[in-house]
Amino acid sequence: MEDDPMNGNSYDSDDTEIEILPGDPRLVGAPPGRVSGAPHEPYAVVAFDPATQNLLNRFNVPWGVIWEISRLITNKKISWHHITPGILSKLGKLNSEAVPMLFDLLKLPREGDPLVWAELDLEHAAMVEGACRGLGCYEGPCILPDGTPVEFPAGWFGGKIEQTATLIPNPASPDKFSLVLDKMALGRSFQCSRRLGSRRIIRIRKSKMADILRDTDATRFLQRHGFVICGRVFRLVFPKDGGAYLAEFEEDYGRAGTHEDHLHRLTFSTFISLFNNPIYNSSQSLSKWASRFQLIFSTSHPVLTFAKENIHFFDDIVAPGHENVRKPPAEMIMTDGCGYMNSTALRMIANVMKLEVRPVAVQGRIYGSKGIWMLHPDHQTDNEGQPPTIWIRHSQRKIKFSANPNPLYAKVDPSHYVFNMLRYNTLTSPSRLSMQTINNMAENGVPHQVFVNLMSEGVNALVEPLTDWNSRNAMANLLTTVSNQGRVLSARAIRLAGASSRAFGFSRLERTDSMDSTADSVASTNSSPIDEFGPGIDIVIDEDDRYRNQSEVERIPAHLIDAIRRNPISGLPREPSEAILGMVEAGFHPQKSDFLYDQLRIFMKWVVETYVKEYHLPVKESAEAFIVPDPFGILDPGEIYFYSSHGYVDGLQLKTHIIKGPVLVGRNPTRVGSDIRKFTAIDRKDGYPTFLQQYTEYKDVIILSVKGPRSPASYLSGGDYDGDTAYIHWRRDLVDPFHDAPLLVPPSGFLGLNFESTIERVSDWLDRTAVLNPTQRMHMTTEAIGLSFRDRTVGQYSQMHDGAVYAFGYNHRETVRLAFMFNTCLDGIKTGLRVKKEVYETDKRMYLRPLPPCMAKASREPRGETGGSNTVHRNRHPSLKGFVLDRLMEAGTALQNAALKRYEDIPKVRQFCDPDFTAVHEEAHDAVLRLVKYQPLENPKYLELKEFRKIVNDTLDEYKDLTALMARRAKGKNKMLSAERYAKIEEITRRFHNPEQTARYHTKDEVKRFMAATAYTYCVHRGGVSPISQEYAFHMAYTTLLLIKAEANHHIYQTVTAGNTPFLAVDQRAVNAANSSTAW
Repeated sequence: MEDDPMNGNSYDSDDTEIEILPGDPRLVGAPPGRVSGAPHEPYAVVAFDPATQNLLNRFNVPWGVIWEISRLITNKKISWHHITPGILSKLGKLNSEAVPMLFDLLKLPREGDPLVWAELDLEHAAMVEGACRGLGCYEGPCILPDGTPVEFPAGWFGGKIEQTATLIPNPASPDKFSLVLDKMALGRSFQCSRRLGSRRIIRIRKSKMADILRDTDATRFLQRHGFVICGRVFRLVFPKDGGAYLAEFEEDYGRAGTHEDHLHRLTFSTFISLFNNPIYNSSQSLSKWASRFQLIFSTSHPVLTFAKENIHFFDDIVAPGHENVRKPPAEMIMTDGCGYMNSTALRMIANVMKLEVRPVAVQGRIYGSKGIWMLHPDHQTDNEGQPPTIWIRHSQRKIKFSANPNPLYAKVDPSHYVFNMLRYNTLTSPSRLSMQTINNMAENGVPHQVFVNLMSEGVNALVEPLTDWNSRNAMANLLTTVSNQGRVLSARAIRLAGASSRAFGFSRLERTDSMDSTADSVASTNSSPIDEFGPGIDIVIDEDDRYRNQSEVERIPAHLIDAIRRNPISGLPREPSEAILGMVEAGFHPQKSDFLYDQLRIFMKWVVETYVKEYHLPVKESAEAFIVPDPFGILDPGEIYFYSSHGYVDGLQLKTHIIKGPVLVGRNPTRVGSDIRKFTAIDRKDGYPTFLQQYTEYKDVIILSVKGPRSPASYLSGGDYDGDTAYIHWRRDLVDPFHDAPLLVPPSGFLGLNFESTIERVSDWLDRTAVLNPTQRMHMTTEAIGLSFRDRTVGQYSQMHDGAVYAFGYNHRETVRLAFMFNTCLDGIKTGLRVKKEVYETDKRMYLRPLPPCMAKASREPRGETGGSNTVHRNRHPSLKGFVLDRLMEAGTALQNAALKRYEDIPKVRQFCDPDFTAVHEEAHDAVLRLVKYQPLENPKYLELKEFRKIVNDTLDEYKDLTALMARRAKGKNKMLSAERYAKIEEITRRFHNPEQTARYHTKDEVKRFMAATAYTYCVHRGGVSPISQEYAFHMAYTTLLLIKAEANHHIYQTVTAGNTPFLAVDQRAVNAANSSTAW
């Protein structure tokens, strides 16, 4: 049976051997060789100047210099005439030396991260060495061909440098678009960037105009052009993350390629043949073939290279009645996406990742295959001399590299033998409910009051430590809560993990807009940082085309992930959470500091509002983990096994690890009633006396049965075992009233009625392009790859379905149809299915409306996403019972108001000035008077102090003027942007700190302390403390004020550099011990 998406999901492997004869005209790589810049070739020039190009060729400057010159040109910071022979002749051959010198010679402030230039040098050395070191898993000494030794860090791999560019509209351009290059940065690594080198890959980012890359003209622009950067040509190789990836090939524009280019660059045709040769994968649909490039662009960490003799393929377990079906439907494959590794391989991975415990399952990519590999049931312990071995099921194989399926006899690129790990099995506990899971559970019998109780419990747990400031260990509790709810430690961990953040289990931590910071709180008396959230996007598509509603994932402020945004001069973090932590740790108390009080109020409002409006309700008796098929085949249909390494306390106050009894299991997206199912968790089995011994190694994974009429994973929103994470709940008031809904599947003829049925196959496409010349075939290939651009129908059908749930009811036929429309559109990249135009226009007109208030905040509904004149949401049909989210919104609003009132009712000790700071100010002033008893007004030291006070006075006036301007503009249409606001504050801060460099009669430390203390106490001379003036002081001298406070309140204190703060955390066990009645 052919792999036809019109016939439903199908088995994705094809073992048919294809013989390729020499000279086959269908080969994308025939004939090999360079493609010259023919006159008819469409190029988009990003940065190119013939005269400068000759100089770059002549002096052979390193790539970092070329990129920075091009970046400065595209950002209009320099012109080509600034790049002279005198400048280029002075640059060295190493990026780490040449790039900083370039800025010095151009008389520009140095930009970029020095670590990037050092990493670029390592990648270049690895490329010249020619030993595939950049792929990872290579620890031998490096000696370059000229005899130069290069030292690489242990465990080094390449591809970690991100070159990005932004596609923007440009009416002056013939093609209406331009690329603007961004700064290089250390970022994520993937197989393609490691194989080609970071310098060969450019990621096209979404423009701030969010729809630009959905525009068909923009898509066509990326598909049909070669992009020229100083004579090197980059072409589209994969659309991803709402943008696209370009790669440099053996193709030049206005330059002659060097010998090194010929050695280390691939032709476009070789690239295609190397990673996804259409000849060997010709039975697929063209869109599915194009989507398979996803495998080499998945963020991953190379951990292990398998010898070809230790890579084995084996069969899947299929449902009864499908044993002899060549391509059974995916829901009938009981092990779809899951293979095995032996203990040796998993232990070696643990050693590479520095894990304390060997994982039981890892998600990754190898040899054109994807999915999860778990511990082999017959190889659970290391046997002496046993090499790392992997078993790949046929359902995991997505790309074939050779006509011979046996790796022993196939000649493939070395990169395909490396296991590129996406992540290892981790346990998230507790899990959190969301808008979709609440809707499903309520529809399937769970009373609304259960969710109201959960919300109330959660809000009280949040508010209590944020408002209890005087009990024993109150500040430790406050620190812990701010750190956890502000996602501070999670964001710090992401920054530390860098390119390997996903491999260490941080893939669920999504970037979002954050609450803006301190200055915003006074921009307008009616404004709040919360109001500055962007509309966001409704859905997230992860590395495996897995759907996640934006409200389903842990939301971490984007700038927390990138870095702690601070005023670079004063050190004040922009995020209230970081500012609060620093102040409390230094000894400030919210009842005795207006600034800390206000920051904590901003933070609490943001936390509670986010909690109640996004319905992120934690359930203590729950967890999230990989789902895997039963390795022993013991579990019966409807049974699961789940061992939690975290453990939990049962009803008898006894800690246990194995969950027993009825549980609910589901995964996102939860769109129809049958997407969450009730299972029975077991810890023993009649007839299997060694049951627990057999399963003892399989911890922190949810094991499902391989028996029954269909895969149990397929019930869970059409899931499988290639990396799906499920949630499991065993809280009784959720589980007991829940009843399974009948299985819902698309009705017969659904695809034919709603989707275009013409799908081109790779074999037909090869025949169609065989008569073309290599250049024409290259353009046809990039157009085929462009089929993977995701259009906006996925997000729109998500919104339509949410609205239908509210208006028509969860199980209404149109609601269910819209759910299936969403699911089918989501898979459209792989299946090639596109919604019929007339169906889309009708659905858009009928259902694409704003969401009701109880849903809009949770889904982050994009503004303007409506069907023409549909500017108001549909009302709920009067025949329907009350809606659970309406009930929760009402309860949440009351809880939020109560929380803010509770906070504002706390008595606050208002001080005109903190004595710790007045003491510093007075001490400096008195010290000068003691030294100059005669003619003090003429003493230069006294006069210098007077000048310092004038600078404080002037900058305070500037700051007040700025906040007044911000407030005025906030009321109009010309609201001051955050970047503009902080740039102006930074200018004021720089003037405030200028005396540190110009003082003649005081040391730098004396100046810093006096200026900081004066900024805080000067308000006495200005009519008393005000919120603005206190905020002003912390904007000007945050770090110094914290140091003064710590010195004044503690005989012994510690100083910590910013580089070490990511490693610090409050141990929750210590807090619990301190709070217990026996800990005194």
